[in-house]
Amino acid sequence: TPTDASPGFPAGGLAITETTIINAIAVADGMESSSVVTATYTKLPVYTIGEVKALATGTADVAVQLTDAVVTGVSSKDIFVQDATGGIDLYQSGKSYAVGDVLNGYVIGTFTIYKNMPEITSGDYTNVTAVSGAGATPTVVAVADLLANPETYYCSLIKVEDVTYADGQLSQSG
Repeated sequence: TPTDASPGFPAGGLAITETTIINAIAVADGMESSSVVTATYTKLPVYTIGEVKALATGTADVAVQLTDAVVTGVSSKDIFVQDATGGIDLYQSGKSYAVGDVLNGYVIGTFTIYKNMPEITSGDYTNVTAVSGAGATPTVVAVADLLANPETYYCSLIKVEDVTYADGQLSQSG
């Protein structure tokens, strides 16, 4: 419990590397010291997009690392991104990212699954930087692979070549 005689808060701040409880008081010459205030700072594990998909849906306060994550699609409420580990929907981000932007940093939010698609809701984007117009290169995918493993391609920019559509059916190479 801090007192008037306790050391002052470090001018450079504190490096918190694990979940930490801090007790503090305010002290000023000629004034009565404040009551003790307690705060808990929780260190969150940081997951890649690929790793976060293994969590239980509805997991709150998840930190998702975005490493050269390319924006693959944008709608009124969704920002779809992919990096080397997979794709995810940043739902209601409130950000104005554009297709081709590259995101780095981490977003903290709640992990959910919506219609089999992984998403982060209620996100904090304070620690995300964006480089505009860096470009997005689609992955060429065969229709058979897309149909067999659709979750592999969620939120990813893909290109399906040599496809024909007839009588409600897609076909590729015949």
